[in-house]
Amino acid sequence: MLTQQTDSNQTPGPKLNTSSRASLRGSKTHIQVITFTNVGLQESDQYQTFRDFWNRYSSMREDHNNHDAVRAVYQNTIDYDSAPTFPTPLPDINLFENDPPVQIDLWIYSADDESKNSELVYGFSGSGGCNITLDDNEWLNIELVHDWVGTCETIIEVSDSIQSASDTFQVNVIPVVDIQCLPITIRN
Repeated sequence: MLTQQTDSNQTPGPKLNTSSRASLRGSKTHIQVITFTNVGLQESDQYQTFRDFWNRYSSMREDHNNHDAVRAVYQNTIDYDSAPTFPTPLPDINLFENDPPVQIDLWIYSADDESKNSELVYGFSGSGGCNITLDDNEWLNIELVHDWVGTCETIIEVSDSIQSASDTFQVNVIPVVDIQCLPITIRN
């Protein structure tokens, strides 16, 4: 719980001591942390900066999921969000013309420090003869146009609703030499 005082001499409420008072530049506004027990922190915990509090709070989360918390803090103009990443780049894919559809699990390639993969939002843009779709915000489907040969460049984007990252990969469609059959004529 946070309490706010506009002037420590005039406003009733908890008295602020020098070590727990943070003054905003050019203002008489003071903020005191009374308790963070609802998130597992103790009143006796001392934090010199909000970053100290955030680091302690983040380390306490068993699932390391701070997706909603970082969004709330960001709305208050404090940006502790780290952008999602593609720690393992998406590989280029080689297919033969008319190959069956291929699925890529995007969750294998992306990561975010504060969010689970299911909380991230994925998008794509592509070119060429590859019909690309996205299923369940996880599976990228690539279906080739019949008899098409060439290269499709595909850009994948991932967002945690604050920041985003992108990665590019190519689908190379290799021609297949069709066997030519000539009619056989048998003479008696």
